[in-house]
Amino acid sequence: MQRSLVYTAILSFFLLGCQNITPVQAPERLIPKQKMESIMYDIAIVNAARGLNVQRLKRYNVSPETYIFEKHNIDSLQFAQSTVYYAANSEEYKEMYLNIEARIEALRKDFQDKEDAFQRRKDSIRTAQVLARRKRDSIKRANGDTTKTTKVQFKRPDISKSAQF
Repeated sequence: MQRSLVYTAILSFFLLGCQNITPVQAPERLIPKQKMESIMYDIAIVNAARGLNVQRLKRYNVSPETYIFEKHNIDSLQFAQSTVYYAANSEEYKEMYLNIEARIEALRKDFQDKEDAFQRRKDSIRTAQVLARRKRDSIKRANGDTTKTTKVQFKRPDISKSAQF
């Protein structure tokens, strides 16, 4: 008897759970899909940067959310309503996130390529310096001169100019 009561309760929960669900209506000021992707991309970039430059943001009194809303000429209510609308359609929302992920991966690859090029350049300069130093050292040894040479410092290129928000 208890077993049939449990089965009946589970069945009734399933039947009650499958009621008609009204779809989310598009808000009056719905943000177009492409623009919404761009906003979500910017939010992802700002959130990643926020973890690295918290002190800089505080020092310059920068609010990332305000910056994004002003950049895209929207307000927080419009963004929230559009987010709810797009999130209600999980397939469309998933497609948007996959597009954003692809853009972030392309940006990461671009930065990695620039870092690799910088490292190759730095290595080739270092190799040239080592070869030049060996040549000078052999000449100095032949002449009996033993003065020290100075070391050259390298500066990383500013890659923040290539980041696109």
